[in-house]
Amino acid sequence: MRLQRTAFTWNSRFPVRIAFFLNKQSNLRRRIMLIGIALLLVFSCTFVYAVPVMRSAVHFAFWRLLTDTTVSSQYAQNGDVQIHYTSYGVGPALFLLHGGLSSGLDWIGEIPALADKFKLVVVDSRGHGKSDLGTEPLTYRLMASDVVSVMNRAGIDRAHVAGWSDGGNIGLLLALDFPTRVDRLVVISANYHPDGIADDILNQFDDSPDAAISSLSRWLYKIRSPAPNRWPDLVQYVTSLWASYPQLIKTDLNAVTARTLVIVGSEDYVELSHSEQMAGFIPDASLVVVSGIGHSVTRDAPERVCSELIGFLQR
Repeated sequence: MRLQRTAFTWNSRFPVRIAFFLNKQSNLRRRIMLIGIALLLVFSCTFVYAVPVMRSAVHFAFWRLLTDTTVSSQYAQNGDVQIHYTSYGVGPALFLLHGGLSSGLDWIGEIPALADKFKLVVVDSRGHGKSDLGTEPLTYRLMASDVVSVMNRAGIDRAHVAGWSDGGNIGLLLALDFPTRVDRLVVISANYHPDGIADDILNQFDDSPDAAISSLSRWLYKIRSPAPNRWPDLVQYVTSLWASYPQLIKTDLNAVTARTLVIVGSEDYVELSHSEQMAGFIPDASLVVVSGIGHSVTRDAPERVCSELIGFLQR
């Protein structure tokens, strides 16, 4: 059997067909790439807006870029430490105090809305954020005196004070020890006695306190603190405070003269009954329970917090 050789005949349309085929392949790759980018953007936006702290961070960043609000970062001296604070805007003074092992960044979800209504003074508590830790043992009363130093440095005689968690505890001591310096007081997820915190929360810090702290808190401390090597000291101080302080009783709360709003999450590890007692012991205090929210009220419900603060402070 003989194989016949098929002659190849050049067709001038071959290059056109090849180019068309390659162009289709290129278009397909381009479409796949665009779809991938679109899916990535959708996923990123969904993630940002599904996670409250990410949403707040993005909103705050854009606000800082676009706002003409006056912003200044300064320090106040109290003994051997410098206390860092950041001021935003103009108007009636409102001090914002953050939680333990954190910093003024706790309030980034609220700052843009509140800065339109008040002169905000966001304080980094002693040993937190950009503030020095110093050599004295850390106490809530000492941190309350730091806030007064900031008031003096900023030339503010009297201010509203809002504190979340440890910041609320500091606010209570500030209102008791320096009653003429506090106009209205907002305490959020705070406790006037360790008995008000669920036992299983405090037990987490018994054996290895640092292991129970979020990695984000450790990372922010290392990049912002003037003494990042003192993180273990700060953890020891703060967890000791959580276990034993504050030690306020009914008669102490009866002595609070500032008009007070108590806010707590319905799922907070500060017991609801404890917050109810606090609001009951402080003369003419009001209580707001944020449904479905845990301890991180300022992080997880910033719009609700702003609404409650503005309504209470401007009433």
